[in-house]
Amino acid sequence: MANADRANVWLRMARFPAVADSLRALADHVAAEVDRTRPRCDLSGRCCNFEAYGHRMYLTGLEVAYAAVLHRRSPAEPSLNDPSPPTAPASRSLPILRPAAPAVLVPLSPASLADALARGGCPFQVGLRCGIHAIRPLPCRVYFCDPAAQAWQHDLTERLLRQIRALHDQHDIPYVYAEWRSLLAEVLAAEG
Repeated sequence: MANADRANVWLRMARFPAVADSLRALADHVAAEVDRTRPRCDLSGRCCNFEAYGHRMYLTGLEVAYAAVLHRRSPAEPSLNDPSPPTAPASRSLPILRPAAPAVLVPLSPASLADALARGGCPFQVGLRCGIHAIRPLPCRVYFCDPAAQAWQHDLTERLLRQIRALHDQHDIPYVYAEWRSLLAEVLAAEG
């Protein structure tokens, strides 16, 4: 399958309610784990500054498409973040995925992505902070530079990857696990 074709599938499936619900549930699971372990965040920006701190962020094309779909939503549109319809349990409201306000969201374009690559960081980094913190992808939710967090991060990441792989298999979604910015470029190209 060509890159543009698979990116279009990712984008379509990221909007599919059953898939979006599963990704939100995984984000909730990560939030519960983080709350339980209470890692320290120094607000240093190291998590977003890949080249300077010698790390990369890897995730699946579906996760990147889901982040892009959430990023592109305007407050006036029906949102993937909204609680379920009245027929579903009211407890499904997921504030962890709600953008604070559209003005907080960092614009994404091929130019901003190229700039981020030249800087060696994430296109959503604003100073030392994440410009899409409320809708950041799962790997961003798991990673903490706190040395005390290292023990549980790997195990949680491996469990999440198995669940994400199962989601791909269940819905026949092309599975690609690659570096964040390269998949972001692929999804951007598919969005046109």
